[in-house]
Amino acid sequence: MEPIERGKLLLKLMLVLARDRRAMQGRIQTTGFVREYGELPPDLGVATLGRLGDGEIAALADSVGIRPAPAGAKCDIYMNGMGYRIESLAAHPPVIVPDVEPEGLAEACRLAGVPADRLLKRLGACGADEFRIADPDSPLKDEREWLAPLLEYYWFTGSERGRSNFPADYLLDFDDPLNMNTWRTFDKPNAVESVWDRLVIRAAAVGRDGAARTVVRIRVA
Repeated sequence: MEPIERGKLLLKLMLVLARDRRAMQGRIQTTGFVREYGELPPDLGVATLGRLGDGEIAALADSVGIRPAPAGAKCDIYMNGMGYRIESLAAHPPVIVPDVEPEGLAEACRLAGVPADRLLKRLGACGADEFRIADPDSPLKDEREWLAPLLEYYWFTGSERGRSNFPADYLLDFDDPLNMNTWRTFDKPNAVESVWDRLVIRAAAVGRDGAARTVVRIRVA
């Protein structure tokens, strides 16, 4: 099991445990995805979770109904009726825009309500090198007003193919899935703000000569 997958499963189990034990001042009333997750064994605690191997974690998650999110889903779990995307921004920086052609980005701009022509013009000045969006010499450094909503759209709402059936309302970031003191919750604007200085962009040609196409990737470094 990949470390990020293990971390996300443990965090989901911790959220179920918090619901069952009425931890966190009882703030978590419901926890699930489409259906409410089942209850964990009454004798299970945080220490026990920390000792489980990958197979045991997967089996425990399956026993309460935790399954992989459907393709295209932007959230990983629902709590109290709100969708949460789970990330470990420090340990596993995510890709927000995954190798999309400029035409696809233009369609995503339309869906996000931002100017596509401005984006395509700026991309033309980017070249093929990867660079930080906030760098002083970046052609995108002053474009937060329209670039941030596009990133919000990709991270929480949908893609160039349309809106997700399972959008997210919040980002739940963690360092240690078993330690609630290392969890941080962001709404959409603050999630992008929290990683703005770490965002890098690359516009590069992929494919063989004669069939090469330009794709754009934006990730957290």
